[in-house]
Amino acid sequence: MNPAFENVTSLITGNILAILVVVIGMTALSIVVGRAVGKTDKRKRRVATNLTFYGGMIVLALFVVPQILGVRG
Repeated sequence: MNPAFENVTSLITGNILAILVVVIGMTALSIVVGRAVGKTDKRKRRVATNLTFYGGMIVLALFVVPQILGVRG
C-alpha cells in the first residue's frame, strides 16, 4: 500500500477518534450536571443537560476541533 495514503488515513482516523472521545466526555458531563441541577424536576434536568451539552459543543467546534485538525496553533 502507498505510505502516503496510509499516513493520511491514520491521521483521519486519529482525528475522528479524538473528536469522538471529546463528544462522549461532554455527553457524560452534561448528564452528570443535569442530574445534579434537577434532582426531581425533569424540566430543570433537561434544560441543564441541553445547555451543558450544546455549550460544550460550541466550545468544541470553535477551539478543540481546529487544534485537533491542525488548522490552528
